[in-house]
Amino acid sequence: QGGLGEQGSGNQGVEITSVVFNDETVNDDGESHTILASGAPSGTSVTYLNAGPYINAGEYTITVTVAGEGYKTFTKTAKLTINKIEYFMNIKEL
Repeated sequence: QGGLGEQGSGNQGVEITSVVFNDETVNDDGESHTILASGAPSGTSVTYLNAGPYINAGEYTITVTVAGEGYKTFTKTAKLTINKIEYFMNIKEL
């Protein structure tokens, strides 16, 4: 499961296959959320587009790009879903 991975076109170098960047679903807990990539090779740079962080319920598309000398540029998109949680309060009269 996860977003679509792409190798940059026309880049010379080693293909990056170690990056993990998958869709994620969390509940709206009032905290900020984002998706972070792991597994980028040493010496590469990792940049994000629309990374947030996000607090409100909804769906957010985040893109990661991993690049470095000697590597083909790696780009992948994943979706962050924050589920809305409804809270009910039962107030009992004393």
